[in-house]
Amino acid sequence: MTAHLAVCGVGAGLAMAGHFPGRPRLWVPHALGVAAMLLAWLPAAQPVGTPVALLGLGTVLAWQLSSRRAGGARWSGVADTVAMAALIALTIPGPAHPGAGHTATDGTLPYAVAVVVVWLAVRHRTRPGTGPAGSGRVLGRLRFCGGLVMLTAMTAMLA
Repeated sequence: MTAHLAVCGVGAGLAMAGHFPGRPRLWVPHALGVAAMLLAWLPAAQPVGTPVALLGLGTVLAWQLSSRRAGGARWSGVADTVAMAALIALTIPGPAHPGAGHTATDGTLPYAVAVVVVWLAVRHRTRPGTGPAGSGRVLGRLRFCGGLVMLTAMTAMLA
């Protein structure tokens, strides 16, 4: 579990680096995403960790939707936040198993994989235009790769 959280942290770091230099306010969703994952997956944070994490991601989502950023840049961030929230929500134990976390035998892994597949499709549709390769495209790819690393590690935690 610790290794998975470390990989999530690396993914968040890559995504934050994709907003470098000069846009630290855009680091906030990634930093809060890491905090939400820690709250959701660390046993010491339970039973309130997961609901608090989802409320935090809901706040980030509201901020992203009200932001004045244009087009694909805004929607790719929204897709990242919704995917993180969906994967964290899959950790909530069902009523038949109070107090027990989900595992692949509980049937959550196919849903987690579906979340990542939908995220990939949305990110593909919201990617920046096909202009000349410059620092903007490189940074966009860095943000995409960071999100992919983060979501893949979160999915692996549900296995």
